[in-house]
Amino acid sequence: MNNYETIVFFVSFLTLIISLFAIWLAIMFYKYCSQLSSLVNEMSRGLDIATTRLEAISTLLYGENASITDKRKEKLKTGTNLLKIGEEAK
Repeated sequence: MNNYETIVFFVSFLTLIISLFAIWLAIMFYKYCSQLSSLVNEMSRGLDIATTRLEAISTLLYGENASITDKRKEKLKTGTNLLKIGEEAK
């Protein structure tokens, strides 16, 4: 075995190690993305429940619904500031 064959063998071995590391990283990325996705779904459900409870409090205390109208929901989707909308209405 001359020097070139030794270098080629060593580089091939390093390539194999790096490819195994890349595969491991891909598997870990998938695992953590799946966990994060399920966590975000749980948080979304919790936020929906909290919003429903908060709207129910205004109904119990004042006898009226305090919910966001469809018009304001559309403006929320476009990124309009609701505080400025309230000031303009005055």
